[in-house]
Amino acid sequence: MRIVHIQFAGPYTSGMNYQENLLPKEHVRLGHAVTLLTCCYAWVNGTIQYVPEESCILPDGVHLRRIDFRGLGTEFFTRKMRWVKGLDKVLQEETPNFIMLHDFQSVSTLAVCRFIKKHTAVHLVVDCHTDFHNSAQNWLSKYILHGVIYKRFAQEAGKRADKLYYLSEETKDFMLERYHLPKEKLEYLPLGGILFSDEEYEQKRSRRRKELGIKDEDILVVHSGKMSKEKRTVELMKAFTATAAHHMFLAIIGTAEPDVQNEIETACKNNQHLTYLGWKSGEDLLDYLCAADVYAQPGTQSATLQNAICARCAIMVYPYSSHRTMMQGNGYYIENERQIQDALTDMACHPEKVEQMKLNSLKVGKELLDYKRQAEKIIEVCEDV
Repeated sequence: MRIVHIQFAGPYTSGMNYQENLLPKEHVRLGHAVTLLTCCYAWVNGTIQYVPEESCILPDGVHLRRIDFRGLGTEFFTRKMRWVKGLDKVLQEETPNFIMLHDFQSVSTLAVCRFIKKHTAVHLVVDCHTDFHNSAQNWLSKYILHGVIYKRFAQEAGKRADKLYYLSEETKDFMLERYHLPKEKLEYLPLGGILFSDEEYEQKRSRRRKELGIKDEDILVVHSGKMSKEKRTVELMKAFTATAAHHMFLAIIGTAEPDVQNEIETACKNNQHLTYLGWKSGEDLLDYLCAADVYAQPGTQSATLQNAICARCAIMVYPYSSHRTMMQGNGYYIENERQIQDALTDMACHPEKVEQMKLNSLKVGKELLDYKRQAEKIIEVCEDV
């Protein structure tokens, strides 16, 4: 089968562990011919930058085609409308049997819908990543951009799609309240992760823990992301320092805003149990998650959480409703610095709890988050509809 993934609503960076990277990869593994159509923006050294149009085969076998947006007066308006040049022609060239559109927020959604209307045998599914935490934060965004413009795109796609996937209850609420999409087409599909065999897991874990100088009996906590004040990295470091357990270590991975960067560097100088590893590739990040015992995400949400669960980490997360399905005896909810410290102290005093939580995370990964299973589930639409 010829499958086309379309991702214009945000930057695309090859080699990362995001959904738009891993689902196409899994579809290739299932034996399908896969093309990913995306825009000319990518994460480069922690910032979103423009990159040239290109057409190439990625190492995982996915055909990547970057297509530029039409200029619409200003850079701001161009990047909000996301009107891709010549998408109708590109879809004709690709002759897909199945299209997965990642989010609605693009003028080019209408081109996809025109293609589906003309080629009725082609299946379309759309997933939505938008919720009230990351979108519709001001009057213009809430009532004009999402309330009128994106709603128009979403409703047109809602008519043509076989399934409309939401990644959390918050996303589902947004789809129903802002876009008024048909509830009967909605289905839960959370962001996922990669599951490793026991042998792969142990190899990655042993290599990275040796590199960090961490013993088998030590507890390694990993925290990652694009660190801003909202990520609450500073609160995590303060709580970790206050815990002062001799067998517990904290590794911080990612890029940071200047004020947070200064706090991290100062904390690392004063505490040999705290390490800042800087930015790492998606593959390296997965290695460090396998090395970790606990993944800490006390602030804003990140797709790394799902990968951490699949890498058998116990978790410490802020109690967003989207985390409820993933919190199954495998971690702690943390709302403030005191709760972070209490969770760390509990783990330091009861390492057997950590081991049980890690086993529970593996179970959650297998049952809910495995991208291999998700890739199979998505194309089952072709048989069900």
